[in-house]
Amino acid sequence: MRFRVLVTAPYFLPEVERFRAELEAAGIELVTADVSERLEEDELLPLVGAVDGVICGDDRFSERVLAAAPRLKVLSKWGPASIRSTRRPAAGAGCACAGPSTPSAARWPRASWATRSSLRGASCGWTAA
Repeated sequence: MRFRVLVTAPYFLPEVERFRAELEAAGIELVTADVSERLEEDELLPLVGAVDGVICGDDRFSERVLAAAPRLKVLSKWGPASIRSTRRPAAGAGCACAGPSTPSAARWPRASWATRSSLRGASCGWTAA
């Protein structure tokens, strides 16, 4: 099974090609967004309808955005900030949230593992702080 994952994390976007082959081998197609700092609700709405996961930064994942994403299974936070404000609406939409509990935890292998595991229905084993 193939999964589509939207990448909106501005600090990961310059590195995405470094990991594309590994993720494609794991059945994950990466889709990138044009982001400078974060995506607002109106910018996310046209992007989320056909994705199974998002590796996000500080994007505005509101209840409206989550409702427009019927396939979304996981939001995986890239970076040191918490996704605490996203957890409640995501849980209501049946979407898992994964994120670092400390700035030093925000490393690619962890975000990659959480995204791959959550897309396959497994618990990612860690949650936002």
